[in-house]
Amino acid sequence: MLLLGGAFILVLLFAVGALAYVPLNSPASVESAPSAAAIEPTAKEAFASASKSAKRWRDDARLAGARAHCRGDIIMNGGQVEWAFQFFSPATQQLALFAVSDGQVRRIRQGLSPYEVPTLSIEEWQVDSREAVGRWWREGGGYLAARRPDTEVTMRLYPSRGGDLSPIWAVGGSVPDQETSLVVQVDASDGSILDEQKGQ
Repeated sequence: MLLLGGAFILVLLFAVGALAYVPLNSPASVESAPSAAAIEPTAKEAFASASKSAKRWRDDARLAGARAHCRGDIIMNGGQVEWAFQFFSPATQQLALFAVSDGQVRRIRQGLSPYEVPTLSIEEWQVDSREAVGRWWREGGGYLAARRPDTEVTMRLYPSRGGDLSPIWAVGGSVPDQETSLVVQVDASDGSILDEQKGQ
């Protein structure tokens, strides 16, 4: 009985030690990272306001891209972000940048473009920023933000090559003063991962 009891204790200690030795960057640790909280507004919510201002600017204004920045702790805890939308007017060859923050829309700048600017298909844009960030989070972004809440996260929506095709989300996180980064590209029409680039 003593031998059996001693063997049981040894097995138990070994199991506990093995669990404690799981590397921080293992899949298990990524799954245990805090869940991504809601970032407000989403890209589609902000676009609804920006597009109205863009149409008042030019009737033929078309979306050429969108971008937002925030820190990792904002994604973990939730918070407000500012979205920037770039619109292109084919008739006038002009570009305009609109920012949406705290429910307000303002035109930041406009100018003439010397070339045709690719625009994305709004009909094909089905995946909102929340889902795109969620994919990045599950692919390792959650682990990165949990370790370094000051991780700089960029969410970018742009047209695929050729324009007027399936738009693409690129969600990237980088640690300040380090070369650690994680970029995940998501098809904005169906949510599938197109490409993933990691740098350690």
